[in-house]
Amino acid sequence: MKDFKETEIKVESKKELLLSLMIKAVDAQREKLMLREWDVDYMEKESGSVRGFCEQLVFGDEDVCEQVLSEFIDIHELDDKFELTDCSFIDNARDMQHALVNELVERYDS
Repeated sequence: MKDFKETEIKVESKKELLLSLMIKAVDAQREKLMLREWDVDYMEKESGSVRGFCEQLVFGDEDVCEQVLSEFIDIHELDDKFELTDCSFIDNARDMQHALVNELVERYDS
């Protein structure tokens, strides 16, 4: 296993590839989530608000951007302590996910 700094260098050198994979993962998640139907009352009961529920769907256990990075780290035997928050491109990844949350919220708040 490589150390944290080596991991950072490897991840940053593959930034474009990782972002491309994250875009595909968020798009696949969007398709999957748009096919599902939730009751607004249930959403509010579970998470306090429609937005909170949608954020939990996107950023919770099924955080696809974290999964892409984790798979990359596993494949290349890198430091598993390295997280998306350590990447220079976290804002790009999170912006994609926030856009998905906003789409979901618009769907249920309208």
